[in-house]
Amino acid sequence: MQKLNMVDAADTLLYQPLDKPRFVVDGLIPTGLILFYGSQKIGKSWLMLKLCLCVSAGLPFWEMEARAGDVLYLCLEDTFFHMQGRLFRLTDEADSRLHFAVESCKLTDGLIVQLEDYLKEYPESRLIVIDTLQKVRTTQRTTPMPVITEIFPRLRSLPTGIPLQSSLSTIFANRTTAMYSTRYQEQRG
Repeated sequence: MQKLNMVDAADTLLYQPLDKPRFVVDGLIPTGLILFYGSQKIGKSWLMLKLCLCVSAGLPFWEMEARAGDVLYLCLEDTFFHMQGRLFRLTDEADSRLHFAVESCKLTDGLIVQLEDYLKEYPESRLIVIDTLQKVRTTQRTTPMPVITEIFPRLRSLPTGIPLQSSLSTIFANRTTAMYSTRYQEQRG
């Protein structure tokens, strides 16, 4: 068993130089890996598209500063025609640093290589949104914990370190299932 990595005394922690957390959207979207869950038809995809537009153009998102950079939005339940309609409803012009795909490989069947290739072509990327997680998984599960144990090891093994790259945030959007939502509500009372 691995020993805990800890600071021996609080006064050591007070004076130990630490790296400040980095954000793609200040105070809201940290770099690293994010799982974003919500009920279906609540507006998750609209929110992700707005976030992508703001980050690609370096515009504030909910009045919070966004670091400009390339953005990849894998909108895997949509078509380009549908996304064009959504874009027209949100903006008159979009930044050329916002990239879309409506198809990808699964996590176990090539998605990692596709993301690595994208990052090689667009090294100034700040955000990757994968909407929805269900479309890239090879197994169907209803609780978030198995999702975490399935995804984290695969992404951590990347040579480019996609979720760990200091300037990049990767968001997996997904809907809660009726079974999980009901179980969660029952547990809360």
